[in-house]
Amino acid sequence: FLYDQESLEELCKDRDLQTSEIFPPNDLYGQASVLKEYLGLPKWYSLKAVLQHGLEFSDYLWTAEVEAHLPVFFPPSLERSLLYQARTRKPSIPIGFGFLYAMKIFQERHRDLISAASRKGTIVFPSHSTHHIKARFNFEVYAELLEKLPEKFKPIVICIYWRDFLHQHHLEYLKRGFKVVTAGHIYDPLFLYRLYDICRQFLYASSNDLGTHLFASVKSGCNFFFSGMGDVFHENPMELPIPLSDEKVRSRALSLFGVPCDELSMDQIGFVDSLMGTDFLRKRCELRRLVIYSEFCDKLRWNVFGNEGLARMIPAFFHPGRVLPDFLKKRLNRLRKRTDS
Repeated sequence: FLYDQESLEELCKDRDLQTSEIFPPNDLYGQASVLKEYLGLPKWYSLKAVLQHGLEFSDYLWTAEVEAHLPVFFPPSLERSLLYQARTRKPSIPIGFGFLYAMKIFQERHRDLISAASRKGTIVFPSHSTHHIKARFNFEVYAELLEKLPEKFKPIVICIYWRDFLHQHHLEYLKRGFKVVTAGHIYDPLFLYRLYDICRQFLYASSNDLGTHLFASVKSGCNFFFSGMGDVFHENPMELPIPLSDEKVRSRALSLFGVPCDELSMDQIGFVDSLMGTDFLRKRCELRRLVIYSEFCDKLRWNVFGNEGLARMIPAFFHPGRVLPDFLKKRLNRLRKRTDS
C-alpha cells in the first residue's frame, strides 16, 4: 500500500476536523482538499460551493447542506443537481463525485505503478456505523460466510470503517486470521486516496450492504458482489434521521451485483456511473471556470447587493453555460480575472 496501513489505531483515532472551508462538511473524506489539489489551489482557500458529502441513494437532502450559506451547489450527478436546485432555488452544477478526482490524481502520479499492478483476492466492506449511529449485525456469522468463499476469492481482506474500528468490530475478523485495513478517519484528507489505493489491488470487492464502497470499488476496477445480505440493525440513541435507500435503487443494485462475476457488464458500469456522476467529471479548465463562477456569485451575493433574495436571481444570467453578448462576455471575463487574482 502506498498509503500507510501500519497503524490502524493512528488512522482511526478520533480527531477534530481541520479545514479552511467556510462550510466544514465540504472536507468530509477530504473532498474539498482533493478538488483544490486537482486545481492547484492553496490549502487555505475556501470553496464557495457546497459539495455533497457522500453518495445518496434516495431523494434525501442533508439539512446542513441545504441551509449552508454558500451560493452554489456542486453535487455529483444531474439528478442530485435538480433536487438541490428545486429545494433551494440556487444554481446547482454537477461535477461528479470527489472519489473520481482522487482516482485521477493518483493515476497521474503513479502511472507506472498502476500499469504494473496485479490484482488478486477480495476486499470486503462490512456495513458500517457513523459518528452517532452504530451498525449491528452478526459479525461471527458474516466472518464464517467469508471464510467459506471459494479459493478464487482469496486472500480476503477486510476494510474496516474508522468508527467500527473504535467499536472494536474488527476483532472478530482478526480472530479468524483476516487481514484488516482502513481508508482512515472521515476527517482525514487522504481518505479517498487511501480508499483507491486499497481497491486497486483487488480483483473482487464485496459487502453485506449498499454503500459508497460499491461505487468506489467498481470504478477502481473491482468486480463487486453482495455477500451475506441480511438485517443490519442501527442503534440510534439520539434518534437521528437515517437516510434510507430508495427501494428501486436498492433492488437494482441487488439484481446487478447479487452474484459474483469475472467481468463487469455494461449495465453494472452504467448504474455506477449514473450515481457517481462520471459523465460530469470536469477537466481542470472546466472546473476552474466553475470555481471562479462560484466565487463571483459569492461576491455578488454579499458584497454587491447584500440582499440574498435578489442576488439569488442574478447568477443564472452569468452561468458558465449561458450564451452572452460579446460586450457582456468581455466585462464578465475582466471581473473573473480580478476575482481570480
